[in-house]
Amino acid sequence: MSRTEAAVTPVVVKCSRWAHYRRQLARGNFSLEANTDAVPETGQFFLLRDGDVVMRSEDLEPVEIAYRALCREFWESDLVSEQPKRRVESAWGLLGQEPAHSSAGQVIERDGGDQDRKRLATLRNRYRYALSKGTARGSKP
Repeated sequence: MSRTEAAVTPVVVKCSRWAHYRRQLARGNFSLEANTDAVPETGQFFLLRDGDVVMRSEDLEPVEIAYRALCREFWESDLVSEQPKRRVESAWGLLGQEPAHSSAGQVIERDGGDQDRKRLATLRNRYRYALSKGTARGSKP
């Protein structure tokens, strides 16, 4: 197998019955969990919203995709928060998923500090370079 083939071979993460797993945004009402007290059974990944099961799978990828969509929805709603700190935090969350997110970039430019703007410039430069090499992630199709 060549290095190129190895790089594009998908990795399937199966859920162990023994490992506990949990991801949740600090202010979010949703989480991605496995083998915790909040889930109805072991050996599967669960997407929970307000404590209710939204999705389940033995594979991490489909549940993580749905979780990331909820993160995006959460962060986009906070881009218009009355609190500048919350707007900036949400902008960074969105830029982590999509480095070219224009609204998030505008929030950083308007509400962020000097360090935030420098970090944004670095992120944009790296993203443009990755685009030129065909290795960028987070761009819209």
